[in-house]
Amino acid sequence: MLSSLQTLLKKQAARILPAGAVTSVLAASLFIGLPGIIGLGTGYNYGGSACTAADISAAPLAPQGATVASVLLTATSTTCSNPEYQFYSQAPGGSWTPVTASYVPWNGTATQTYTWNTSALGPGIYGIGVWARNSGSTAAYEAYSLQTYNITGNCNVASIADSLNPSAPGAAVTWTASAGGCAGAVFKWFALAPGSSTWVMIQDYPASGSGNTYAWAISQTAASTQGTYQLGVWAKQKGSANAYDSYAIVTHVLAANCGTAAISAAPASPQTTAAVVTFTATSAGCTGAQYEFWTLAPGSGTWVSAGPFSATATDVMTVTAGTTRGAWRVGVWVKDPKSTNTYDSYAIITYWVV
Repeated sequence: MLSSLQTLLKKQAARILPAGAVTSVLAASLFIGLPGIIGLGTGYNYGGSACTAADISAAPLAPQGATVASVLLTATSTTCSNPEYQFYSQAPGGSWTPVTASYVPWNGTATQTYTWNTSALGPGIYGIGVWARNSGSTAAYEAYSLQTYNITGNCNVASIADSLNPSAPGAAVTWTASAGGCAGAVFKWFALAPGSSTWVMIQDYPASGSGNTYAWAISQTAASTQGTYQLGVWAKQKGSANAYDSYAIVTHVLAANCGTAAISAAPASPQTTAAVVTFTATSAGCTGAQYEFWTLAPGSGTWVSAGPFSATATDVMTVTAGTTRGAWRVGVWVKDPKSTNTYDSYAIITYWVV
């Protein structure tokens, strides 16, 4: 029945179309466009000018996440009154390939659409393109348009690694962010200072690169308030219209701390005769440590300070005939000069005078 209908249409076309309008590229397929417009398929020569320009657009607009199922491509052209189109796509790093097997016949308007299936496509920047020609043209194309379409990944897992935690004022610290589930992620950094309730953006999404590290320089840590900081990062696929796809938050303790106090005596205990005993304090790995010495006499319940904190790491006790015999307790408090603690660590030694 379809074959007989096509035969009838061809006969009718000979009556209503100019002589010679049916060309050698007449397609065998039946084409029906807008109401009242009946053609005979791709390549049917309606006459008219060639296409001088073409354009292609996409909806929804890029960028879109990897969950976008389809994109509607719309082709337009100028000058040609009966345009037909062939659509193309290009995978990231790949070659251009047609997504329609051949030209799509004129539909009675200057535009044509194609639904591009993107449900199985991975993240990346794709090419979209269209060839345009006036129906009946034997040219491969008369005009074309090429555009790009960005399908972003889903940065669904963000994390932050800390180079040194806790850290002391004057020590450099570097944080490194990463994001899983997406290629080409970019990062934006925030900080919440001790005692504050306001997050501050400390490094924006970069114009180039990933911005996946944030460095806290020596000069910055030396001048910063001690306490517990919160560091946060936003992660998203580069080109994504989202504020962020995922985020991560970690805590960091900035604290001056001399945590390894020790004390020794010379001459060693016990001491039976008159002597000058020197007590020496140390704090391994603590630059510029401050010391405060304390003594507790035999039978006393009160510790007595030998003086306020100072950089002096020694204290002297002179043993005489009148010195109380028994177990003397000698202790030292140690702290970093930048420390806000009463002391960071302490050590106690027992010294016998017999």
